[in-house]
Amino acid sequence: MQFRILPPPTMAAMDSGVRHVPEWLPHGDGDMDALRPKDMEKMLSVLRAMIQAEETGEYEDAEIVCSGRECWLGLDKVASRTVDRLLGCMAISDISDDRRTQRYVINGTGRAIVEDPSVADAVVEALRRGGAFDERGRPIID
Repeated sequence: MQFRILPPPTMAAMDSGVRHVPEWLPHGDGDMDALRPKDMEKMLSVLRAMIQAEETGEYEDAEIVCSGRECWLGLDKVASRTVDRLLGCMAISDISDDRRTQRYVINGTGRAIVEDPSVADAVVEALRRGGAFDERGRPIID
């Protein structure tokens, strides 16, 4: 999956109240709501499994591996929608070295989401807002 850098919204667009939300940003049924609890439960389950595999030294089982829309975490199948949601919240990082398979590992944001699930919504809102933010979705002010 490749991310596109979107241009910042114009002042006229911001004043109109209409916000463009890229398709890959997690949102519920086309509206601007937070992640649905069911989606969050699945995401947390995957992130916790990744952390547990790392802690036990099973680093290969700590990676999500996808070929097309089929994804696996160790021996467990992971829904591609869940992987998309994790990418949309910036909870996992792509470490792929070829185009045939995608490999993802948990990152600092993913660990922060496990500690406090509201971080996922903060990151998504920060992405919508634009500008620089830290791994917990808090704006970085120069």
